[in-house]
Amino acid sequence: MSDCCSNKKPRKNKFDFLFWGSLGIVATAYALFLLSPNPLMANTYLDSFASSVFDLINKMFWGLLASIFFVGLLEKVPREFVTKVLGRPGSKMGVLRAAFAGVLLDLCSHGILVVGMQLYRRGASLGQVMAFIIASPWNSFSLTLILWSLVGFGWMMSFLLLSMLIAVFSGLFFDHLVKKGVLKKNMNEEMDVSEFHFFKEMISLLKKAKYSFSNLMNLIFVGLKQSRMILRWIFFGVVLASLIRTFVPVHMFETYFGPSVLGLGMTLVLATV
Repeated sequence: MSDCCSNKKPRKNKFDFLFWGSLGIVATAYALFLLSPNPLMANTYLDSFASSVFDLINKMFWGLLASIFFVGLLEKVPREFVTKVLGRPGSKMGVLRAAFAGVLLDLCSHGILVVGMQLYRRGASLGQVMAFIIASPWNSFSLTLILWSLVGFGWMMSFLLLSMLIAVFSGLFFDHLVKKGVLKKNMNEEMDVSEFHFFKEMISLLKKAKYSFSNLMNLIFVGLKQSRMILRWIFFGVVLASLIRTFVPVHMFETYFGPSVLGLGMTLVLATV
């Protein structure tokens, strides 16, 4: 039976309380900090909370903006391009390519989640996505140069290769779980790109693209729309982190999360949660 003859009522989009609620709290706190007569003096809980939100957003905003742009860009790029660059989903080379792409992409851990989600939608396997999002926060082009200057070329290369090794093995493990049926396979990854000529198609795509301010705004809007599922948790995380900064005493952090075996264990447990 066609949709026009169906008796089912169209499903309405539910209001996203977590996204809009968290965004509203973050935006209000950020504005309160800017409007405060002396924002550096946190005399009350509200001042402390607003100061924490302001600090966290300022640290992560560039990564979020860049990730939103990349997500919008990936939405405009045909899936064949993503598959050709990352390699065949579920293959060892595909996982290795995904980890290498994560190393090169200069994004923070918040932004890389948004891009990883979009790669999954564009056909990357679960293992490729995991390798990508594990390799990237530890590495980036700028971080690699900074590490080189701080600890030397040898230690920089050790850090780079070992972190990539962890990302690759994690990706292979997740792809193995998919093959065993423990985890669900990405239904978007079935695509044959053996006859797809990457550079030829890329030149053709660049020639057809229309470069204008309206198209840029549309790209950003699409990126925001596609990123909302991750952004809702990022904003909620900012609220939780700011509440902890405001109401948990500093001496408690020093006692339970200090440079000791207990501190390392407690940090690992809470960071995992």
